[in-house]
Amino acid sequence: MKKLRTYTAVLTAALLIAFCLNACGSTDNGTVSPETSAATAAEVSAPSKALEENTIGSTEENVMKNESTAQDTDLKRGGEEHEETLEVNNVLLSVKEAGNGRDMILIHGRTLSKEDMEPLFQYYKERYHVVSYDVRGHGQTESSGEFTLDDLSDDLVALIDAYHLENPIVIGFSMGSYIALRTAERYPDLLSGIVLIGTRGGRTSSQWPADDEVGRALESYDNMTDAPKVTAPVLVLTGEYDTINPPEEGKMVADALPDAVYQIVPDAEHKAYEGNPNFVFAQIDEFLGRLG
Repeated sequence: MKKLRTYTAVLTAALLIAFCLNACGSTDNGTVSPETSAATAAEVSAPSKALEENTIGSTEENVMKNESTAQDTDLKRGGEEHEETLEVNNVLLSVKEAGNGRDMILIHGRTLSKEDMEPLFQYYKERYHVVSYDVRGHGQTESSGEFTLDDLSDDLVALIDAYHLENPIVIGFSMGSYIALRTAERYPDLLSGIVLIGTRGGRTSSQWPADDEVGRALESYDNMTDAPKVTAPVLVLTGEYDTINPPEEGKMVADALPDAVYQIVPDAEHKAYEGNPNFVFAQIDEFLGRLG
């Protein structure tokens, strides 16, 4: 601000000197009258003051823009890895994104967070625009009271809309697979493809007790009911030694879907992408290649 005022003062003085040298408004003897000098100073100061006010206003506007929150996520979309908070459906979702290219969303499992999807995030951010987030009641996202699986699906849809994602690919692990599948059932044209890792047929609560809002949200939902409505291609992966959602559960889901490929991940348990990452990445890459 001090620099701006100094610049304005210098500009004003320079214009006054130039004015005097050109003998504008001078008297018969070549001197400038006091009235002319005062008028000239006022005329020069007026636009300079306006310039100062406009510059200040522009600076304040820029500061406000720079302080904008994740509601303007489309302005930050892609590029370097960063985290932010996105308000959707009266819930503040903790979101992480990076990369450029085709849109991809990662959804973690129950009791976990987006950090548990790091192997997939780091692998795909080099070729895709990857978005990972903490589901309600997990990580840095609060639950905000009771909710249903459809509410979790609504959060995913709102995130897709906020980031202007175009028919994203969704990779869901365990609970994340239920959210992905439910969204594909409700909005057949929204997703271009889904990968379900460690999923199950029938009731989605697995062996976990329904002693919190997350468990109650999953307990009453049968993810097989609307499976025939899914039009997006699906890849189902289940760890060979998965005791939480065994291979037969994943096979049941794949068989109920119109367009699905099922694969058992050898030498892996529930978190198959950590137990045998090379195999899992190869299967997903092949699946993504078929999507075009």
